Amino acid sequence: MVSKEKLRVPDTGSIAIDGYVAIASVIVGIIASVLYVRSSANAAQKSTWVVQAVMSVIAFLVWVYALDAKAFQLVSSNFQSAALSGFLLATFTLFSGLVIPRLHEADEQEGGAKTETETET
Repeated sequence: MVSKEKLRVPDTGSIAIDGYVAIASVIVGIIASVLYVRSSANAAQKSTWVVQAVMSVIAFLVWVYALDAKAFQLVSSNFQSAALSGFLLATFTLFSGLVIPRLHEADEQEGGAKTETETET
């Protein structure tokens, strides 16, 4: 684990390049998660992409915390805990399956997304 001091420039308190890379990686990962879920939902003609995107972003942040949490260390020096990250991984994996997105009325009337064989005929 990288200490908070290595993410900051000594004697100034400003964020070092490693800190900026960590923050940029999290931001790019969040944006990429949302864009990927949105494009997959468009391809499948599903309108439930918002719920799926929120769950994807939460899962991404849980994994970022569990793996190294460099971006989170800029907020607090005592933020990374192996016990907490294990607990978050297990509980998120268990309870994320309980989130069931609801289809909008237009999707329900169409019978959901069409399969490839239905769109070809």
